[in-house]
Amino acid sequence: MRQKRLKNRLAAVPLMAVAAIYLFALACIFKIETNGSFAFTFAENFIHLSFDDVEKSFKNLNNNNFASLSEEPFFAMLFELHKTYEIKVSLYIYGDALDDFTDKYQSEFFEARDWLKIGYHAPSSDKNLKNYSRSDAKAEYQKFIDNVMRIAGTLEIVDNMPRLQSFQGSEQALLGMKDSSGGGLKGFLSSDDSRNSYYLSRLTNSLIFSSDKNFYDKQTELYFVKTDIRLDWFNSEFKIEYDYQKPQYSDVYSELNYRFCEKTEIDKAIIVFAHEWDIYDGINVKPEKLSQIKEVCRFATENDIKFSFPEKMLNKKAIN
Repeated sequence: MRQKRLKNRLAAVPLMAVAAIYLFALACIFKIETNGSFAFTFAENFIHLSFDDVEKSFKNLNNNNFASLSEEPFFAMLFELHKTYEIKVSLYIYGDALDDFTDKYQSEFFEARDWLKIGYHAPSSDKNLKNYSRSDAKAEYQKFIDNVMRIAGTLEIVDNMPRLQSFQGSEQALLGMKDSSGGGLKGFLSSDDSRNSYYLSRLTNSLIFSSDKNFYDKQTELYFVKTDIRLDWFNSEFKIEYDYQKPQYSDVYSELNYRFCEKTEIDKAIIVFAHEWDIYDGINVKPEKLSQIKEVCRFATENDIKFSFPEKMLNKKAIN
């Protein structure tokens, strides 16, 4: 009888309480093992919008004689969203897409540097930095930095906290990127799912994924900021082998409202991304995908949340 009562009591313990106990234990172990590194959250709301696998729009600019950046369809979308919603956006591009890119649009990139950033994603669509040495990664990233300076006339346009392809990059590779001159690299955006990001330990990845926190590695002096929303999730055919926080709603606006207004996430940063290929075929922007991006913008406007870049908000962090 006593065992039955005990079993009933245990069954009545709310799952949220169990989760809280687990996360508390995880955080305690984390603090012991990280030797001065720390978890942190952002104390002030902001939205970061970015696009991965960027190359089609740059190829289109290079292959056609557009009079202006804003004539290219993908960039036309970005300029219109900035005009209407004051978005700030990062484009994470393949390095080889800039190798022969024209400097024709230098003045326009320069003028847009406060709201439009160009960040490194990978050497090419079929490579990542998982097995790069420190020296090879430094040379690769230096080439990217030099190309950005050539096409934009300023390094202020560089996103210093990019998202690398497949969240892959050895510790030595990331340090090599950090070694490059003129880059000012501060860290990286980590995964929105349960896969391991970069060189981080399983424990650190578990903390980032499970507890809605970010991480500063004291040894490498790099920040890692968790990605929250992947717009690919809202495609009916979306599949992935990793665990992720599946949307509770079929539309982006309702999901954002649920996560960041009703549910109240611990971290005040809202890191949202899409893939260029998912919204743009090199000729036209897909209307249904543009609608999703506008839902992000509408959510920001109605909740008075500004767009910004994680690297610009590090002074607003709270150490946990």
